[in-house]
Amino acid sequence: MKTIKIKSISISIIAVLSLLFSSQGASAKGKAIERYLEIFGKVKTENTDLANAVITVYDEKDNSLAGHYKSDAEGKFNIKLDMNKVYFVHFSKSGMMTKVVKINTVIPVTPFMSYQYEYKFNINLVQSSDAEAFKAPIAEIYYDIKQDGFDYNREYDREMRVENKKPAIQGKPLGIASIVR
Repeated sequence: MKTIKIKSISISIIAVLSLLFSSQGASAKGKAIERYLEIFGKVKTENTDLANAVITVYDEKDNSLAGHYKSDAEGKFNIKLDMNKVYFVHFSKSGMMTKVVKINTVIPVTPFMSYQYEYKFNINLVQSSDAEAFKAPIAEIYYDIKQDGFDYNREYDREMRVENKKPAIQGKPLGIASIVR
């Protein structure tokens, strides 16, 4: 009797787990589940929101254009990036220095992984006659397995702060602190 009870409990647990995993694998009858990182925030200059800033997204793999966006009247942007890719997101506006953020959406595959992630940040652009003065990414955003979410790379941030104490634009440091979480 006890053997039969244990077997039936084991079979029940296996059935429930397989049902759970199969429902995660295909949500709406054969449609693939959309997996993405949604980045959003504001483009600013000094303490003012920057309307109609151009946001251009490139795929690192082949440097192809992955998307072209503009901030709204309040400087807000909202972009969905496909998972398991690396992007360079360029923030620009005429008369302002372009800033680039590297975003790595590669995540480990686990049975209980989320399908949609969010990361909010603000970026400050500074006036400059040389709009292309800063070609290297000012920040890197990546998946942090310890947090099960996205974060900015603090080590890269420290390196960029040291490297960019030298140059200044119109007396203002380039300011890696321009990425605000």
